[in-house]
Amino acid sequence: MTYKTRASIPAFAAALSTDRDLDTALDDVAGQGLDRLGAQPDLAFVFVSADRVQRADFIADSLTRLLGTDCLVGCAAESVIGNGTEVEGSPALAIWLASLPETIVSTMHLTFERTSDGNGILGWPDDLIDWVGRMT
Repeated sequence: MTYKTRASIPAFAAALSTDRDLDTALDDVAGQGLDRLGAQPDLAFVFVSADRVQRADFIADSLTRLLGTDCLVGCAAESVIGNGTEVEGSPALAIWLASLPETIVSTMHLTFERTSDGNGILGWPDDLIDWVGRMT
């Protein structure tokens, strides 16, 4: 299903699945989230229970495809919260989606490194560094 972004009105949605079958959980959260959002997400966050961390690449690839967004950020957690429910010690998958009209969203992979000059965060895109430099 293809969604059109609502005209200049940000929208947000969340979904949670506790299905033990990962494929079913992915389909569930994507379908629920897209239906609730009513738009194509510009940004998605995914939270997975610790037992699913080994499947992180599969989860990321699947949700990117199912949600139709390249801007996906995620993490594993001991407790996963979604839609007013906290799941601890059981399989869980939660997403939070945002449709952000008139907003440029991009993701990046940053790494923390200790160097001889001190601590540093590496991986900032050059165009972002240039843009921030012009703003200061």
